[in-house]
Amino acid sequence: MKFDVILQNPPYNGKAALHQQFFNRGYELLEDGGVMAVIQPATTYFNKKDKQKGPVEDMIEILQRNVCEVFIENPEVFDNAGIQNDLSIDSIFIIISYRL
Repeated sequence: MKFDVILQNPPYNGKAALHQQFFNRGYELLEDGGVMAVIQPATTYFNKKDKQKGPVEDMIEILQRNVCEVFIENPEVFDNAGIQNDLSIDSIFIIISYRL
């Protein structure tokens, strides 16, 4: 099953790279010409490790190979959310029929 639009607010668990796994799976389910938007921790954009976990590497590759907009927001954008990290709002626009 494929979808034209995917909106995600995945669960966050940094040790398991969980939100990156949700991001990657959403991309797999996205129809060519579709749009995906994700609100998630911005940790992927600020991580300076030389070697990333597989799901993180996959997410970065997806972002590099597609037309994207990424907005970094302060965690206080949501009152009482208990979020410590900045948030990223990622929009992926699949224009070319290219799959990883």
